Amino acid sequence: MTTGICTTDFFLNHDTGANHPENKNRLSSILQKLNSVSYRKDLTFYEPRVATKEEISSIHELEYIE
Repeated sequence: MTTGICTTDFFLNHDTGANHPENKNRLSSILQKLNSVSYRKDLTFYEPRVATKEEISSIHELEYIE
């Protein structure tokens, strides 16, 4: 089985302010650890992409999307 992880360096620009636990250092640390684990070969990293309207409409009403 393969586990997919969707990430990009762009996510490192997410700034939640000083002392917030969700920050670029946390993400960098997680990615560094994932790249060093024995099961790394079972992980597949993907670049994110913009979802299509069809994909979004599978979970949201069209009026909400518009």
